[in-house]
Amino acid sequence: MANAAPAAPSPVVIDACTHCAALCLHAANIELSGAAAATAARVRLLLGCHTLAQATAGLIALQVAKSAIVSGVCASLCEEVVRQCEEAAADQPHLAAAIDACRACAKVCHEVAAARVSASSPPFPKA
Repeated sequence: MANAAPAAPSPVVIDACTHCAALCLHAANIELSGAAAATAARVRLLLGCHTLAQATAGLIALQVAKSAIVSGVCASLCEEVVRQCEEAAADQPHLAAAIDACRACAKVCHEVAAARVSASSPPFPKA
């Protein structure tokens, strides 16, 4: 079976992940500066989302074979940011911006992950 050329990476997905990473880092920095009522758990979650969204964008841009799997994990972590930060975001614009970016990132990352699941090749190599 011949290997097909990989599809071009989607700039929409890369942009959404990069934007999410930037806004989560920005929100974490504001939380750490003391300008907002922060919790250590929320700062860790925002920094984790920043790291994973940035890595996901890089893997997709590089067309790494397992990037769709990472995209699914990224979507899940973005959804956790939304759940954990939504209540506090009412009076903290930096969190509201991060939540909006996480929602957008989760949406496109779910699409990437779903496309991989529906592809003809299995997600993991057979032993």
